[in-house]
Amino acid sequence: MKKKQLRPDSYESYLNLYSVHVKPYFKDKGLTLGDVIPRVIMQYVHTKEDAGQSRKSIRKHLVILNGVFKEAIAMGELTYNPCANITVKDNRDDHFEGTAYDIPTAKRLLDAVKGDPIEPAVFLGLFLGLRRSEAVGLRWKDIDMENGIVHIRNTVVRFSTISELEKTKSRASKRDLLMPKALKEYLQTVWDRQEGSVAKLTGRTFSDTEHICQWADGTVLQPDYVSQRFAKILKKNGLPHIRFHDLRHTAGSLLVNGGHTIKQVQEFLGHEKASTTLDIYTHVSMEGKKDTALAMDKLLA
Repeated sequence: MKKKQLRPDSYESYLNLYSVHVKPYFKDKGLTLGDVIPRVIMQYVHTKEDAGQSRKSIRKHLVILNGVFKEAIAMGELTYNPCANITVKDNRDDHFEGTAYDIPTAKRLLDAVKGDPIEPAVFLGLFLGLRRSEAVGLRWKDIDMENGIVHIRNTVVRFSTISELEKTKSRASKRDLLMPKALKEYLQTVWDRQEGSVAKLTGRTFSDTEHICQWADGTVLQPDYVSQRFAKILKKNGLPHIRFHDLRHTAGSLLVNGGHTIKQVQEFLGHEKASTTLDIYTHVSMEGKKDTALAMDKLLA
């Protein structure tokens, strides 16, 4: 896999998997490229499954191995790819269900983050279902206050370094969202506060990054700081523990339970496929299922 074909965070993620899992396994067994046959690859897969790796994660391992063997063939070191026909199917146990807050708990969270540096990120996560990288990467030039539109175009991610990308996770992630009235009013207060910043007014070491999620000196918040601070705020205020990413699941769950279609939620969250949205949120729509059951009672009873 070539670095230039991947986002920096994706490349570093694959590099980490290679360093931690793939390379040590084959090195410890003393295996060279020519020693590896399909049966050896399957032994690797079973070993990682037994070690608790999800099948989704193992598929990434296979992507790495596939890339290694393709490169070896291109260099004339091998004549065939032992990984070419090996697949790992989804396991029902790997199905991910995010944790979501109900409306009263979400409102408690909004109260708990008032005045905190990550307050804007939390508002963006809850009201727009933004990923952490999208919330931290959002800039004032991405917001059309007059028409109430937010353009999701930019992300900030961190692995070994901080990277700002004029690029989203996928093509579907590049989206335009209408702001709820409450969010628009809130962002106006953030703008006013930042415009009145002492550092900005005095010019003292102010970095004009134009980010919504920024420190008083204008520098953008680091993604890791947002997650760490978020966990501390939940603990301090006796709120149920969730990840920052679960604000996104909360937004999606509230919309599904509110009667919005999977297609609407897919476009709102920026999923590439409606099947992804359906897979994640079908389980939360019990209220909608109750309405359906009542409707069938009226029709057939």
